[in-house]
Amino acid sequence: MKFIRTIVPACLLAFAGCEPGGEPNDDRTVTAGEYTVTAPELVIHASVDGEPLGRLYRGEVMDIHRVQADGWAHGFAGGTVQRCVWAKFRDVVPTATVINFNEDEPGPHNGGCESAEADDAPDPSEWASRISADGDEGTPILTDCDRSAYWKNWDWDAGTGVGTEDGILDRDTEVHWRYVTRDGNGVMARIDDDNWVFIARPCMPL
Repeated sequence: MKFIRTIVPACLLAFAGCEPGGEPNDDRTVTAGEYTVTAPELVIHASVDGEPLGRLYRGEVMDIHRVQADGWAHGFAGGTVQRCVWAKFRDVVPTATVINFNEDEPGPHNGGCESAEADDAPDPSEWASRISADGDEGTPILTDCDRSAYWKNWDWDAGTGVGTEDGILDRDTEVHWRYVTRDGNGVMARIDDDNWVFIARPCMPL
């Protein structure tokens, strides 16, 4: 069993005694193992602050290998993801720190991501066939279909969105595309604020 030490603040939104802007004062040990997502949804990334790969939802699990001091966790995501990813174990917001996983005793640690160093630069070909030159912000583009379907998760084996589409964009909606999926069928794009979704490639005139 692998153990990871990290500073995890005790100040949660549900705790009435939290002081806004207070510094973390609780030093805990986070044990490697399966943790259940408690956030409504949690964006997963190829690397720390790297390419968005989809989402985990409340009740799904992630076999966490380690948690960094900045709150980023590395491990194997379950659900429809089934890959080694990074996700935020905790998020610091202006008035509190939100924990995105159940902190009870974790399930067994099954490994699966130790074969590659977590800090190594991931190979973009694992998820992308083309990447925007504008990096994290994405490149502005207008959708080219009357109804452009989008999904929050992508089936990396089947090369299509997971389940029924999560929404529809009208023609000429501005989005910021970040990469074309490795199968060429979808495009990861930001549709508003930091809402990254997968849009059907035929509706994106790249």
